[in-house]
Amino acid sequence: MKEKRIGPDTVMNMISGISVVSWITLCVIFLIIAVANPTSSALSASRPGLKGAGQWTTTVIYVLLIFLVFLSVSGVLFNVTRLKRKSDKLRISIIISGVFSVIGLVIMSIK
Repeated sequence: MKEKRIGPDTVMNMISGISVVSWITLCVIFLIIAVANPTSSALSASRPGLKGAGQWTTTVIYVLLIFLVFLSVSGVLFNVTRLKRKSDKLRISIIISGVFSVIGLVIMSIK
């Protein structure tokens, strides 16, 4: 059977967009942690002498991690529904960003 589809369709473009947004969100989280030094007991244990930026940074990081989990789950669901051709593959990038966000949420919840 001849392949009628040429190039990525809207679902594949959406999966690529979700992957890019998830990695940008993960980079923003790392930058907030590096610059603001949040005062969560789990995050400031390695730098106890530095004064933290306040509770708002911890809240922003927590909200971004939850957003990243939802983004990763939706990206994986879109990707699984799209695995029809032999050339279609599961994007490991979305799975890795989801794992990082879950690990971050676990670290944030330790008090």
